[in-house]
Amino acid sequence: MTAVKIENKEIYLLGTSHVAKASVNVIKSTFEKTKPDILAVELDARRFNAMLLKNKNERTNYMNLFKEIGFSGTLFYLLARTVQNTLGRILKITPGIDMLTAVQIAQKENKKIYLIDRDIKITLKRISLHINKKDLFKMLIDSFKSTRIKHQRIDISKIPDQKTIDILIGELSRRYPKIYNVLIKERDIFMADALLNVAEKHPNSKILAVVGAGHIKGMINKIEKQAME
Repeated sequence: MTAVKIENKEIYLLGTSHVAKASVNVIKSTFEKTKPDILAVELDARRFNAMLLKNKNERTNYMNLFKEIGFSGTLFYLLARTVQNTLGRILKITPGIDMLTAVQIAQKENKKIYLIDRDIKITLKRISLHINKKDLFKMLIDSFKSTRIKHQRIDISKIPDQKTIDILIGELSRRYPKIYNVLIKERDIFMADALLNVAEKHPNSKILAVVGAGHIKGMINKIEKQAME
């Protein structure tokens, strides 16, 4: 997947996969090609600090987490982390390698870095508000199925193309419409607004935004819609 340039703006959007080794090479080549002044990444302060400090051995206090974000949000967090770690072991890669690679390159080249994602605890709290027991059970079954990679037709070692992304996002919105709204749609809008704010603060700078491939289409739609207003 190549970076998409936003019309009439010095903004490039690059969609990646958090568990695909292919993301690393794409990010490196995109930096060389676009030569950005600023990097924007799909991270919030909590995840950014945890990623850089590498607190992998730090135990999560699930009781405190439960009190902060609720039962459903905590279970969703555990399911998502389990699936991502399982994919990482299968593919022999650290989940989130795309964001880490982008940040390391930007730091090495002394580029400004902006975190454009919503605080993860806000997202998890909102999931707790909208998910029900039936959805939790369905997600538990789906998460088990998703770890059986050898039986999937999608090559998760590569960054998915737009057709595949549309299918996956469509399936998510069909099976879990409320989760889709919180996890994808709301964050598309949040990150698009944050990215436009960065562009407004730095009108003469070239910006490269690295986000999960599933957010590209929604972010572009939001940015283009706002440009027409």
